[in-house]
Amino acid sequence: MTLDLYWQAAGDLPDGLQLAVRLGDVAQAVPLSRYDTGQWRDGEIVHEKVTLAAPPEMPPGKYKLALRPLTADGRPLGEAEVVLGNVEIIGMDRLFDLPPVEIPLAADFGGLAQLRGMDRLADTAAPGDTVPLTLYWQVDGRAPELVSVFVHVLNGQGEQVAQSDQWPGGLPSDIWAEGQIIVDEHAISLPADLPPGEYRLAVGLYTPHNGQRLPATDAAGAPLPDNRLILPITLVVQP
Repeated sequence: MTLDLYWQAAGDLPDGLQLAVRLGDVAQAVPLSRYDTGQWRDGEIVHEKVTLAAPPEMPPGKYKLALRPLTADGRPLGEAEVVLGNVEIIGMDRLFDLPPVEIPLAADFGGLAQLRGMDRLADTAAPGDTVPLTLYWQVDGRAPELVSVFVHVLNGQGEQVAQSDQWPGGLPSDIWAEGQIIVDEHAISLPADLPPGEYRLAVGLYTPHNGQRLPATDAAGAPLPDNRLILPITLVVQP
């Protein structure tokens, strides 16, 4: 959930003001602005966005959302917090038992998630086809920032000729719960002019804001080249 906040400076402000954001009994402190409050001019209006993630274990229900400015050392600023209203948390079904997978896999990505398996591809595909691929991830820890999964189709020279990028299972990683199984369905569009031949698929996780891939290791803990797992299947493209 993202809040658009508009602040107006009333006189000189101290440096490093923070903002306490409370959803029910869950509170977090964030910088009040990316632009140090000590540099604000009297009367200046500053627009900030604040992203708030409800903990995955938070029960469904309505929760009060409130804000309160804090000093740089965390002391409340002002008489009372400002209540913005109620936020309704909607429950979601989560899967914690790995369903039967056709091809078991074992690779770890940054201590955040393991790739536990995949379903088989169709025997062949044609240029211009959409190839379905299902991956199975298991969450190991909390993500410090949002991550996406990439699936790259590689030709015999290792060149990328097609890809699929998305949040794993369509779920932002800040709502994952530890131990949760993410069923991640991809639809990979092949170019209409893709030459016939055999192709490999590479999978990994990365942070979209900077393109940085999460460190990838195999079942023995050895680093995987290019922080990606080459899937143990071959995609055969026929004319």
